This record gives sequence, C-alpha cells and structure tokens, in this order.
Amino acid sequence: MSTTADRYREKFNILKERNLIGNKRLKTENEEYKQLIQITKVNICDDAEYVQDLDTNFSRISDIMAILMNSLKKYNAPNNDVRGWAKLIGAFDEKTASEKVNFRSQDEEYISQLEIILDEIQMSTDDFEKLYKMKNESNVEFHDQNHKMSKVSDDLDIDKYLSTEATQLQKDQEVERILSAFKLNPFDLLDLSPYCTEKDIKNAYRRKSLLIHPDKTSHPKAQEAFSLLKKAKITLINEQKLKPNDSIINTPEFNLQIKQKTKEILIEQELRRRKLLKRDLEAQGLAAQKAEQVEKERKRKAEEDKLWEETREQRVNNWRDFQTKKNSSNSSGSSAKKKKKSGNEFKPPKVLAEDPTKPYIKRPTNS
Repeated sequence: MSTTADRYREKFNILKERNLIGNKRLKTENEEYKQLIQITKVNICDDAEYVQDLDTNFSRISDIMAILMNSLKKYNAPNNDVRGWAKLIGAFDEKTASEKVNFRSQDEEYISQLEIILDEIQMSTDDFEKLYKMKNESNVEFHDQNHKMSKVSDDLDIDKYLSTEATQLQKDQEVERILSAFKLNPFDLLDLSPYCTEKDIKNAYRRKSLLIHPDKTSHPKAQEAFSLLKKAKITLINEQKLKPNDSIINTPEFNLQIKQKTKEILIEQELRRRKLLKRDLEAQGLAAQKAEQVEKERKRKAEEDKLWEETREQRVNNWRDFQTKKNSSNSSGSSAKKKKKSGNEFKPPKVLAEDPTKPYIKRPTNS
C-alpha cells in the first residue's frame, strides 16, 4: 500500500476516534437532560398541592442547552440547526423568566406549553445525534486511486441532492395539508382519528413538527402551519379542553351521523365501482367488436384473392378472344375503304349563282 493511502487511513482513524468521543458525550448529556424532564414532570403532577421552587431545575436545563450549543458548533453542525437551537433557548428563557414566579400546578396550559418546549429541545437533540451518526456512516474508506474516490464522492453528492429534493417536496405538501385542514378540528390538523391515545398524539406531533419546522423548510407559510400544529397538540393533550368534544362524540346522535356518513361513503364507492365496471365491460365489448370486424375483413379479402386466382385463365382467354376479333374487324374494314376509294371519280366544285342586288349572297345552282 502506498504512503498516501497510509496517511489517509491514519487521518480516518483519528476522525473516527473523535466521532466516538462526541457520540459518548452527547449520550451522557441526553441522559442527564431526560432526568431533568422527568423531575420537572414529577414536580408538576396533579397530586401536589403546591409546586417546589424550580429555579435550580430551570438553570440546569439552560446550562445543558448551552453545553449542547457548544457541541453543535464544535462538531460543525449545520447553521440551520444552530439557529433553531438559539431560537428555542431564547423562547424558553423568555417564557420561564416571565412566568416561573407564578408557576403552579393548576396552570395546565403553561405546563403543556413547557412540555412542548422541552419536547422540541429533545427533538433537536435527537436530530443532531442522527445527523452526526449519518455523517460518520457516510465516510468511505480512503483508496489510493484518486479517480475512484472522486467517483464515490460524486455518487454520494447526487444521492444526497435527490433525497434533499424529495424531502423538501414532502415538507411543502405537509404544510399545504395543514393549512387546508379544518382549523377547529385538532384531529384533522394532526391527521389522527378521534379515538387516538395520548401516545399517538405525541408521536404524530413529533413526526410532523420535525417535518415542517420553520428552521428546516423554506415554505413561506411554515411558521403558520407549525403554530396550528402546536395549538392542536396542546388542545388534544389538555383533557379540560377535550371534555366538550367528548360530550359531543359520546352521544347517540353523533354515532348516528357517523353511520349515515359511512353509508353515504360506501354507496358512493359502490356507484363508482359499478361505473368503472360498466366502462370496462363497454371497452371490452368494443374491443371484441373491433376484433370481429377485423376478422371479417380478413376473410373477405382472402375470398376475393381466391376468386381472383380461380378466374385468371378465364380472363386471359377472354382477352385473347377480344384481341382476335378486333384484328379481324380491322382487316375487313380497311379493304372495304380501299374499294370505295377506288370506285369514286374526280368531281369539280359546284357553280354558285350570284345576286346582283345582294353580292354577299351566293347560292349553289342545280347545274
């Protein structure tokens, strides 16, 4: 192996060791962060009559977020992730600074908002960890042939470009779907059924918020769609806000409307199926009729060709008879004309009578 390849391999091993150290550090920070989230949830449980002072917890969370920000910059994370982290930290600090003094367990809306902010921070952490692992896995083993290395690099760039374009299209489609959904129906915004569980709600919000986050998509209305998604998640998680909906959903009238709507949908689907079946049968009938006409035309042409071949001798004989008769008639006619010409004598021109009063009139005389 050449010296160049050895040098590349040595650099590759050094980079690999650094990546392992970074992964281990991120894993440790995430574990501590999850413990803080659990402590916060315990402190805001419904059974507690009052909430303990959470200044220490808030400051520790801020410290961890600052450490993770430094990790992002140290390991060359994309700028959009760094900006997203900075935005989340700013919103978190502003919210806690203004409301943590009056923080009580009865403030369920604030608790929900706090949990959403914590979830967003956790999602950003997971995003960075996935991105970091993908970056490690995409490193290919160095070869001493430079043209092979350039070829592999070009293939990776093309695949990355295509995947980025496909992901951007999915993000735009999801933003348009949320904006066109019924705003008063949180289930429609999250694309969930009314009988979903709290776990389904959190998973759906996590998946869709990662897809349409304003810092990760270029759609001009991504912020509006993200706000609607966040509001829908808060509404569904908060049981107090869902109680009016439950009083409507768990009624015989609502179930009857569901049955009627289901019946209408099934009837519409059956009519559509019958129309498609009828169209297919008509198309098959037309195809069979066309095939039958083609077969008839083929048979007719075959019969004509057969008859033409069978009457070939007759046509030839008729033509020969016609030519014989024509030649005989031409020879007899020419001899008769010769005889007629030989019997005629020379005749002088007729004498014309002139009228002295009318010199322009000339009549032949009888003489």
